[in-house]
Amino acid sequence: MRNFFEPAAAAPPWLRQVLASIRAALTDIWPAPLRLKDYATADLPDAADFAQGLVWDSTLLTFRASDGASWLRFALYGSGVTSFNTRTGAVTLSSGDVTTALGFTPYNATNPAGYISGITSSMVTTALGYTPTSVTGLTGVQSVAAFKTGLSLVKADVGLGSVDNTSDAAKNVLSATRLTTARNINGVAFDGTANITINLSASRTIAMTGDVAWSVSFDGSGNVSAAGTIQAGAVSLAKMANMATASLFYRKTAGSGAPEVQTLATLKADLGLTGTNSGDQTTSGTANEIAVTNGAANPVIALAASITGAWTAFTPTISASSGTFTTVSASGTYVKIGKIVLYQMTVTITNAGTAAGVLQATLPTTAANVALSAGRENAATGYMVQGSISPASNILSIIRYDNITIIASGAVVRISGLYESQ
Repeated sequence: MRNFFEPAAAAPPWLRQVLASIRAALTDIWPAPLRLKDYATADLPDAADFAQGLVWDSTLLTFRASDGASWLRFALYGSGVTSFNTRTGAVTLSSGDVTTALGFTPYNATNPAGYISGITSSMVTTALGYTPTSVTGLTGVQSVAAFKTGLSLVKADVGLGSVDNTSDAAKNVLSATRLTTARNINGVAFDGTANITINLSASRTIAMTGDVAWSVSFDGSGNVSAAGTIQAGAVSLAKMANMATASLFYRKTAGSGAPEVQTLATLKADLGLTGTNSGDQTTSGTANEIAVTNGAANPVIALAASITGAWTAFTPTISASSGTFTTVSASGTYVKIGKIVLYQMTVTITNAGTAAGVLQATLPTTAANVALSAGRENAATGYMVQGSISPASNILSIIRYDNITIIASGAVVRISGLYESQ
């Protein structure tokens, strides 16, 4: 317990005296002075756990008492007041002591005049921190107008030295019809009394390039326009308007105008075509011609029977340009397609007799124009032969290639060709 009442070396003198008195009073009870548990301020335990407890705060050097919620701090003093204002012992303060300490006489309700009279101009200046400006001739309570007059303010005093305080009726701004001093806008004088036209100081060219090209000069004096030109190849199929499947465009409406999108059926009708399928056509003709008809996927070409069937047989009449044959025979076939006659024949000379010169054979029809044909002797010599037909004639004249007669007993002549029939 002695340690409890033994103060630390840094304890204040008054505490040392208090603890010394406690030790002296409790000498018969404790053999040693009482010493409180000391804590730094930051290390104080929870006040709730030490209600009504007493500790020493080694940081603030003071007692701490717990009220269960917080640690209360004792206000500690030194060895006490020994004198005040040159007086010693038990001192009772007087109003003079206070006035002397303050340096002025405080307001006293029982003597307000004395309080006010005690205030000097130096006190006010000291309190304000600056010396107030006095207004000559103004005393007591003043109206705003009287205060303004007393101040003798001018517009420069409030930063309005350049303000012209004339009536609005006398100012140009009243009707905004004229500038006091005319100004030039892009070289054109303007005073506000009338509109002005402002042109560019230098003309400019506005141009467009790309699929459509055009250009125009502009100086601001008026509206401008220019015709654009669509560049060659600029309008591709992708840039044209969309159109329906199985359609095409051409103008059906009478007169000039924009192209129109038409269906294939419309085109077929406009072309005068007929058939089960749009755009198909059946073509037929007379005998010996080709017939074209519609097919499921492709057209069918049908040849006339004279072409697809067997050629027509005919028996040529054989003669010579001079003399007569003893024994001779001939056979042939032909086909006629329109006016074209294709033919072939074989002439067998068993006994030439007195026949000589050009070998002659009749044709199935009369020729319209000159025609030539070729063949060979196929039994004895193998000579090549040539044939000729005169216009408006049905006689084929046959002679050896070197214009020598081919007529001889035992000869077999084969020849073919074509000609235009009348």
